[in-house]
Amino acid sequence: ERPNGIEVYFYRSHSEPLARAVQGELIEKQQLADQGIHFRSLAVVRSTWFPAVLAEGGFMMIPEQENAMRNPEFQERYARAVADGHKKYFRALRAR
Repeated sequence: ERPNGIEVYFYRSHSEPLARAVQGELIEKQQLADQGIHFRSLAVVRSTWFPAVLAEGGFMMIPEQENAMRNPEFQERYARAVADGHKKYFRALRAR
């Protein structure tokens, strides 16, 4: 089965809450399948000491999703979801 939808990757345990927040906002704002969050040893999330995630907001190998990524409305919803996920994460930190 081909990957299809939205997934977020993290490596360090303190990044998991950020991954959950970003994934939740992406699922809420985009019309794509929830592929979940995943622990992976990826260079872009492994080498930092601060919380880091990699968000996959669609797959270019799927023509419909590639076309959607070219749409300014899709891009705006994606960017807004990532920003709102970060806001949610930082608000939760502040509330501790």
